[in-house]
Amino acid sequence: MAKETKSITVDITKKYVPFPNQVAFHRATQRHKHYGGGFGSGKSMALIGEMLTYLTYYPGIRGLLVRKTHDELIKSTLRDFEEFCPKEIIQSWNHGNQEIKFVNGSVLLYSMGDISKGAKEKIGHAQNLSFVAFDELHEIAEELYLLCESRIRQKPPPGQTPYPHRMISAANPNGHDWVWKKFIRNDRNKKMFFSVVTKTSDNPFLPDDFEKSLRENYPPHWVARYVDASYDEFTGLVYPEFDEKVHFIDKLPYIDSFDVNALEKKIGRRGLWFRAIDQGWTNPTVCLWAWVFPRVYDLKGELDEHSGDVYFVDEYYMSQRPVSFHADMIKSQTGNIKILITTIDPSCYNSDPRDGKNIANEYARYGVFVTPANHEVGAGLNRVREYLKIREMTGKPRVFFNNERMHHLREEIGAYVLKDLPAGQNRNAPEEPVKKNDHCMDAMRYMLVCIFDEEMRSYDHDPAAERERVRTCKRFGIDPSLGLDVSDWELPIEDKELLEIYEEM
Repeated sequence: MAKETKSITVDITKKYVPFPNQVAFHRATQRHKHYGGGFGSGKSMALIGEMLTYLTYYPGIRGLLVRKTHDELIKSTLRDFEEFCPKEIIQSWNHGNQEIKFVNGSVLLYSMGDISKGAKEKIGHAQNLSFVAFDELHEIAEELYLLCESRIRQKPPPGQTPYPHRMISAANPNGHDWVWKKFIRNDRNKKMFFSVVTKTSDNPFLPDDFEKSLRENYPPHWVARYVDASYDEFTGLVYPEFDEKVHFIDKLPYIDSFDVNALEKKIGRRGLWFRAIDQGWTNPTVCLWAWVFPRVYDLKGELDEHSGDVYFVDEYYMSQRPVSFHADMIKSQTGNIKILITTIDPSCYNSDPRDGKNIANEYARYGVFVTPANHEVGAGLNRVREYLKIREMTGKPRVFFNNERMHHLREEIGAYVLKDLPAGQNRNAPEEPVKKNDHCMDAMRYMLVCIFDEEMRSYDHDPAAERERVRTCKRFGIDPSLGLDVSDWELPIEDKELLEIYEEM
């Protein structure tokens, strides 16, 4: 007969008295529970307290604790757990197997969460878990998080209280990354994802001078992130000028939709179309489409305020497909649009030493003709920022994104960050974005550098000549907004009445 196991009664109040935010975290019943906060916010204690509740109250439960690196897992998270957990309830601790067994039959496994170093194999063996706990979730790849969730399926023995099925986590704010998208963003699935965000000041048990010291000794962006628990004030963003409410729009100027054809008919001029491709296989292949508002002049020769603005209209995003597939999809999505230039990562021109073929030639073979992009990162980042920044004269930026279509770009730009430097470290080094989930970002950079260079040539209008064109149109009773070339049209000068009208214009 199997030995009967019961819940363990543990008095943890001497070490842990949860304050309101921690209580809210413990009481939440959603499958995914997240505790976000900065220094001294109590997130580690909340995570450990939640794990210990499961392990002691539910006999035979199996859980997994994950942190990105082995050193951080052993020297920080597990050290805190060992200090907090009563030793008398631990039956054995096998460091080789990374397994803690409790006297009631419960088991806590632990593993590093670097998906490139074997964590997938460890988690693959961890079948039938009841919960997975992540410390510093923002350091974990979303892919690993989803893999862990697939293991949440443990059932209790007959007649025993059902096990909770939970994904619990804690982390510092890290800008608009995948954690923010799932747990913090307003349009998240609140029935499945719960989060509590805690500022340093929310913890009533901290020393009186703790927060004051942090504010005085850390730079403002660190205070925003690690003291005020802000997901928005993240100075590591590559494009701090980006504001989703400003740059993502539902309609083009002068019309109530994102129909470029309708706008061109409205203003009587055609803008220029561009495409940019970032090639991948395991990583997705991305193609972006952008339209540039033409330079339109009024009767005084003044430029329309939207002239030269860039509108990202559509995106294509697909992985693990050959060039022939991408080319067909890109042509289909382009339709009858006349593309001026399609830029692509210059590495696509690197030839295979075996047969001399390259990706660029393959695209041309299937009807998508490309040109190498300017791949200089520093200048490209600056060019994008120039387009994103708000202009003093108009109060608006020079680049906008289709709110209905640019979904992957939206996710990437909010989480596109520079490699971090430790606080207090100041070195003169080139900016280097983190190479992760940046496929739309690379294509956007290629695009805007190309547009800036080409737009300066393609829209080289003479204001005086434009004024003359508008006057000629008026003399012939033609709508100037049609953009017709009337430079060769002549009118008899003996028509004095018409000449007088012309001179008054």
